[in-house]
Amino acid sequence: MYVAALCTLLVSQFIIVGTARANAGELTEAAYRAEGSAKGVVLLDVDLGRYGRCGGNETAQLRRIAFNRMPVTDIKADLPADAEIIGALLPTAAPRGLRNYAFLLSPGEYAMTRISIRVSQSASQMGHLELGPEQLAPNGLAKAGSFRVSAGEIAYIGNFKVDCAPPMTLWRYYTEGKANFAEHLSQYRQSFPFLKLDDVQYRLFETKTIGTPYELK
Repeated sequence: MYVAALCTLLVSQFIIVGTARANAGELTEAAYRAEGSAKGVVLLDVDLGRYGRCGGNETAQLRRIAFNRMPVTDIKADLPADAEIIGALLPTAAPRGLRNYAFLLSPGEYAMTRISIRVSQSASQMGHLELGPEQLAPNGLAKAGSFRVSAGEIAYIGNFKVDCAPPMTLWRYYTEGKANFAEHLSQYRQSFPFLKLDDVQYRLFETKTIGTPYELK
């Protein structure tokens, strides 16, 4: 029911492809050394690759996800994101597969406030399925879900990619099992060698719409 409702919103928001912007809030070594004790680090993986025959479309590709600190009171289409990942402008520029991301954020709870999936029905019919803060955070509620992070901690919130099984939607996956998660952390160490990853909190993005609960065992 929840996935179907989300997909209905996505279909209703089909618009023309927009322009590219840089990611917001991404972690840098300089920022971490300056503010790592006052802010928290959020780890996640995202797949921005293009997939064929996806959810009744010729192709589909996650183009953008964004998060804002709650409460989200200024609901508007151009709401600046606290953490945002934007895919390549050209559909073929982003390889398939999950990629490590890290964000340095002020302590608090963050709602997902934007989802954009680029789709094509044919070579001449392309656009985006869009959800913004008006749909994802109405009345200050985290409709798609949220995560939280505290000062000085590092939290892993999951893996995000398009689920092509009809009805197509964004889905929050996760790395399952302690051994697999230890291997996943080794990948983060390679991507962000300046991070201290000895005490990472496994705290998945909480959602009733685009993922299922899981506890690391």
